[in-house]
Amino acid sequence: ATSFDRAPTYLAPSILRLVPPALYRSTAGAVVALVQDPSQRQKWLESLFTGEDGAAGGLAQLPDRLRRVAQGAAAVPQALPQDVMVFRLSSWLKEGLGYVPDLKRIVLPTVVLAGAEDGILPSTAEATRLAASLADCEVQIQPGSGHAVLDSRVDLLGLIQRLELRVVQKSSNGLAAGKRALAGKERAGRTQSSGEAGSGVGTASG
Repeated sequence: ATSFDRAPTYLAPSILRLVPPALYRSTAGAVVALVQDPSQRQKWLESLFTGEDGAAGGLAQLPDRLRRVAQGAAAVPQALPQDVMVFRLSSWLKEGLGYVPDLKRIVLPTVVLAGAEDGILPSTAEATRLAASLADCEVQIQPGSGHAVLDSRVDLLGLIQRLELRVVQKSSNGLAAGKRALAGKERAGRTQSSGEAGSGVGTASG
């Protein structure tokens, strides 16, 4: 959430402090649902209305599933109380923004993932900004993805494996360059020693 200060969510702490606790408890679950992108919401609706026995089986199970959805929404304000949410937005995230300049110290290969359909933060623009601060960065914009970009559409294991390969290649290239530099210094040293030995030959008279 390094783009938190450039999005309307930056005003959220001030607004949340004014929200009556009862209103927060009744709307927190709905707000969390905004994190989903259209594809994720579609899958959720399909799982809600379709059971193992097809649509008829899904409709038969619908009351029980809706009850579980309501229970899940009601659990959100318990898992993330209003004062905790205000603290995270006003202190936690704002403090984290101060560490963004330190990203330039990271020399290992990195990948920045962003959802093209993020309706909460300007993630695509932020991905480009972060990449400019990182020495070796690959930007991947996931089409159709929202704020919760790390779902089954992202091959996270494959990304990690490619990063690992880039680290190995970078280390090998650095080691090879170091060996070449050392060999060059050794050759220069031998040449200098030979020159000094040649210039030290003299004559003696008696």
